[in-house]
Amino acid sequence: MFTALWKEADGSLVIHFLNATGENNKKGDVLDGLAPKPAFPALSENINFSIKYPKVKSVTAASPSFEGIRPLQYKAQNDGTIEVTLPADLVKQYVVVRIR
Repeated sequence: MFTALWKEADGSLVIHFLNATGENNKKGDVLDGLAPKPAFPALSENINFSIKYPKVKSVTAASPSFEGIRPLQYKAQNDGTIEVTLPADLVKQYVVVRIR
C-alpha cells in the first residue's frame, strides 16, 4: 500500500491510498513495465491508522471504485489523535480519505 498525506488550505487532511499489494519489488529491481496479476489484489484486512487531528468533525472516503462519499468510522482519543478504520472492501485500486 502506497500512501501520501496532504494538508489542505482549509486545514483538512487528505490521505491517498494506492493498492500496490500485488507488487513485491525491492530496491534496485529492474521493472519490466508489466502489471502483476492481479494488478490490485483484494485486501484481506481493514486498514487501521492513527493520526493527530484534534476536533475532528468527519472522516470520509472517496474513490473511482464507488459512487459518492462514504463516511468512515473513527474514534477520537483524549490526546488529540483519532483512530480511523478504512474497510478493506472500499480499497480496490485507489481511495482518498479526508479528515475535517
